[in-house]
Amino acid sequence: MNFDLQAVMAKGYINNLRDDVKKGLEEKVAQGGWPASAPLGYRNNRDTHTCDIDQYKAPFVSKMFELYATGEYSFQTVGELLLEQGLHAKGKPDVPLCKEKIRVTLQNPFYIGIMRWKGKEYKGIHEPIISEELYYKVQDILRSRKKPNKRKNSFLFSGLIKCGVCGSSYTTEIQKGR
Repeated sequence: MNFDLQAVMAKGYINNLRDDVKKGLEEKVAQGGWPASAPLGYRNNRDTHTCDIDQYKAPFVSKMFELYATGEYSFQTVGELLLEQGLHAKGKPDVPLCKEKIRVTLQNPFYIGIMRWKGKEYKGIHEPIISEELYYKVQDILRSRKKPNKRKNSFLFSGLIKCGVCGSSYTTEIQKGR
C-alpha cells in the first residue's frame, strides 16, 4: 500500500511538472520568443534566448524563396541549385536538401516574423529573412501546384476491419466491375 501511494504521488508530481513546462513554453511564444530549435537560416542564441539570423545559411533561404517564386523550379531543382552554391544536407557535402525540407521551409511563416505554435500564430521578436510579398507569392505557387487527392473508389468501411490473428487491415477491391 505504501508503494502504491508513492507511485501515485510521483505520477502527480510528473503531471504537475509537465503542465508547468507547457505553460512556460506557451508564455515564451506569447512574448515573441521561439521555444524550440531554430529553423534553417536562423540559430538559437543561448545568451538572449532568441533566434538570430545565421549569416551563412540565411542567404540560401532567401535564395530558395526567390528561386521558387519564379515558378520555374521544382523542389528538387531548387535543392540542386542551392547545392551548387554551397547549401547541402547536414553532414553530407555532396547531397542537396531533401524535397520535404525545402517544402517545409517554403511553407514556414517564421521567415516573415510569424510563428506557428500549437495551431495558433504569434508575432515573433526575431528579424525576418524575407519580405511578406515574396512569402505570399511562394504560397500562391504552392497552392496552384497542389494536386487534389482523388480516390477512384470509395468504400464504406475501408481500414476499419482488422484480422483477429495478425492485426492487419482487410483491403477492398472491385471484382469484374462491381
